[in-house]
Amino acid sequence: MRFGGGTPRSGPLTLGQGNMLRCIADNEPAHINMHVVWDVPAGTPLEVVTGVLAELHTRHESLRTTFPTDGPEPVQLVHAGGELTVEVHRAEGEPALFAEELGLRRRAVAFDPAGEWPVRAAVVTAEGRPTHLVLALSHAAVDATALGILRREWLALLAGRTLPEPAPVRPVDLAVIERSEEGRRRTAASLRYWSGQLRTIPQAMFAHPRLPVPVADAPPAGWTPRLRIRSRTAAAALDVLTERTGVTRSTLVLTALCALAAHRAGQRQAVVTTLSANRFLPELSTYVGTVAQDALLSVTADAEGFEALARKVRRRTQLAYPNSWFDSGDLWTAMDAAAEERGARFARDCVFNDLSPLGLDGGVLRGAADPRDPAQQIQLTWLPHEPLNVELMLWVYRLDGELDLSLWADPALLPAADAEAFGRGLAALLIEAARGDVKLDELADITGLAPAARGPRWVVSDSSWIDLDQVAAAVATAAGTLSLPRPAALATTAEPDAALGHRLVCRVGMPGPRAGGPSGPETEGDGTGAGAGGGGGTGGGGERVEEEAAAVAARLHAACTGALPGRPAVMAPHWYVIHEGVPEDPGDPAAWAALPVLYAGNGRAPRYGC
Repeated sequence: MRFGGGTPRSGPLTLGQGNMLRCIADNEPAHINMHVVWDVPAGTPLEVVTGVLAELHTRHESLRTTFPTDGPEPVQLVHAGGELTVEVHRAEGEPALFAEELGLRRRAVAFDPAGEWPVRAAVVTAEGRPTHLVLALSHAAVDATALGILRREWLALLAGRTLPEPAPVRPVDLAVIERSEEGRRRTAASLRYWSGQLRTIPQAMFAHPRLPVPVADAPPAGWTPRLRIRSRTAAAALDVLTERTGVTRSTLVLTALCALAAHRAGQRQAVVTTLSANRFLPELSTYVGTVAQDALLSVTADAEGFEALARKVRRRTQLAYPNSWFDSGDLWTAMDAAAEERGARFARDCVFNDLSPLGLDGGVLRGAADPRDPAQQIQLTWLPHEPLNVELMLWVYRLDGELDLSLWADPALLPAADAEAFGRGLAALLIEAARGDVKLDELADITGLAPAARGPRWVVSDSSWIDLDQVAAAVATAAGTLSLPRPAALATTAEPDAALGHRLVCRVGMPGPRAGGPSGPETEGDGTGAGAGGGGGTGGGGERVEEEAAAVAARLHAACTGALPGRPAVMAPHWYVIHEGVPEDPGDPAAWAALPVLYAGNGRAPRYGC
């Protein structure tokens, strides 16, 4: 298929392109690429199908853009035209199912952003006639909203309608807007918002014991089970609630997710990463490209009733969504800084994605059986696993006329029965709330979902649930990766703290006399963390040993911080005490207290307090 008529252009990457190119480099292709299957109206000739596809490429620069990497900085290179191979496949079996399986296979092959078009196309035929167009797409070219725009244009062109001019802002133009003074102010504000949130929110929503998954129920590595939730009754309830509260349907569903996630996780605060379309500027409403990024929502879930929580969620989304405009590289730098300072790593384990404006289906495969039981007030259907590794993610497909959701849940987090209780509970909560305001302490009765169980070694520290056994094991593992001078004992404990709930203290025993002489029993400094040695030694050798002890704490903290990813129930210690000598019993606080202190401080860089 040949396409042309465009204008060649080039420019720096947009924020969305840069973000997606990083994701493409770091993720499995099946996880980050996209695919769609579009019906071809009966009787449409193959040349019409390819002709419409060629016109879409001519209209939208993102579909004919590559990303060369041979210069000092990556750029987007828009081509005037070119050729795209369109494969033709004769359906084996049911055409729609064959098309879906073909899309999954083609999606699972990595794109070469520098040298390959961001679209792979195939046409499925039955009895010699096209039935479906299958597209695999690079996420660097389009996001879900852009796919919805392309689908509408595909249908309009097949119907012979004339389309208006495409959006005036193309990716090259957007890059200029983002680098303007106003654009830089927006990105700086977003980073400030995220940096502030990362220092206060629970580091993980679902920090609780993982459950063993039977082999028969375990999805393939990197895949997640999906549960479809449908309810016309819940959709009618949304109408009632929207009229009564003034809160949008989407925000009401998000509120239900916040309430149930906090209930299940035993958290006072709900933290949800909600995907923002980032089309706040009017000129981006029909933009075809990738601009969607994460918005970080946090809300205390201690409101007395559902309606009060819904109003709180609405206020918090008004902060979160405008602050989803950032350079992902800068955001990772901010996350690293927050992790070093706080000793906690944001887990992004609860995600919300509302696709209802796009008119998509509920995630069922084309051609698959899709029974609808009108007798059921809430209908649950298990769908095939999806190649994406997530803890919990709620997709919204339809809100008007029927509630149509898809819940993706890690079975170690929510086994099948609990996932069904969670999914049914989302709809049931909305139905009950429409009848009258629901008290949040009634969620267990409404949903049948019990809070996660935690043992006595679980405590709250700095708003986050942590497992002291996992913390101690992570600290010991981190210490084992370092060539620490003369370490011989480790102990990590949680001490009650008015501000943090519990302060994590790591003690390291280093045998052998100090050159500067003993310092006497433990003295843990003034709390500044700035070389708070135990005192005593005045000679140069003593100062060297204290400096060495401070370096031990800094290196140990860095190693602990580096070990945080993938450990949602672990935080790095807030305080490090390096002792001279080794206690006979490392589990005896009195034995540690009798030892001289070489260093007591937070182990962070001087700009950080704790």
